[in-house]
Amino acid sequence: MSETGNADVGIWRLVDGNPQRYMPDSLEFEKYLEDWIDRDPSLISPDLQIVGRQVSLDSGYLDILGIDKYGRWAIIELKKVGVRRETVAQALDYAGCIAEMSSKEFSGLVEKSLGKRAIKLSSFLKENKFDSDIFEQREIQVYVVGTSRDINLDRVLKHTTFQGNPINVVTFDVYKNSNGEHVLLRQLTEIDKNLSSIIKKQPANDKASTEDNRLDRLFQIATKNGIGEEFRKLYDSLTRLGLYPKMYKWSIMYAPPKNKNRVLICTWVQPKDGLFSVFINTDAFAEFYPISKRKVHQMIDVPMQYYLTDEETEDFIAGIQSLFDEILKKN
Repeated sequence: MSETGNADVGIWRLVDGNPQRYMPDSLEFEKYLEDWIDRDPSLISPDLQIVGRQVSLDSGYLDILGIDKYGRWAIIELKKVGVRRETVAQALDYAGCIAEMSSKEFSGLVEKSLGKRAIKLSSFLKENKFDSDIFEQREIQVYVVGTSRDINLDRVLKHTTFQGNPINVVTFDVYKNSNGEHVLLRQLTEIDKNLSSIIKKQPANDKASTEDNRLDRLFQIATKNGIGEEFRKLYDSLTRLGLYPKMYKWSIMYAPPKNKNRVLICTWVQPKDGLFSVFINTDAFAEFYPISKRKVHQMIDVPMQYYLTDEETEDFIAGIQSLFDEILKKN
């Protein structure tokens, strides 16, 4: 059970109207969990796929290397017991190893890992619409996973990031009923809460907060790459509509305020053939706003990943504005 609180969690299954309680249980957690995540990566993140397991690095063997559909790499370290400071340190060491590799060395590592899964690198890139940028400009997210978390871990996480991104902590509890059926209860750390703690502790006379500095950096890179105006226009429009901008090393993910870990729209500072790269998850709008998937697709009839000129960016912004006008009519 989690060490961060004293909540008494109860889980029952209703069978013919009668409740059957699941009681806390234990398994050989690390052994099973790695297989479970491999079969269903959404245990960690809904947009994740597994690239390799027990990946050999200079500092040891990384439990799981993954990547999400936005091209962000996931370092996943598992513990069969509680997540502690040592777990975080080990995961950061693995992340550092990968961040410091040359693009050729890292692509070779990925190719080898995929090969063990009978997947060709060329097929992997084509199927996911990735290019060499995922090897050259690596965005890395760190996940530490276990059955509980040390009570002092939050204090460490408030001051620990990697590439400016907070550490993700995922904990699982196992329950079993009288029929021997098991269920998993997952808890995912609210990483934005940790980030806000860092920002609030900045001295009042700082010229800009940590978040402002990250945003300025992204604007500068986009401008240098020739898409600064489009990148800024979309940022201004989406934040004005109330979407939450979650900043990464090379991109901004725009999320609904009710769930800051879900992606509605994502934009990158690196252009594709000189065009502004945008991803939109149209289906997700219906999950968080009072509008049907059909209506969203009618109003925004575009592919999930596409590339815009300045004029097309204006049309895209107008389409999003019309979508939110329709949403407001429902409220």
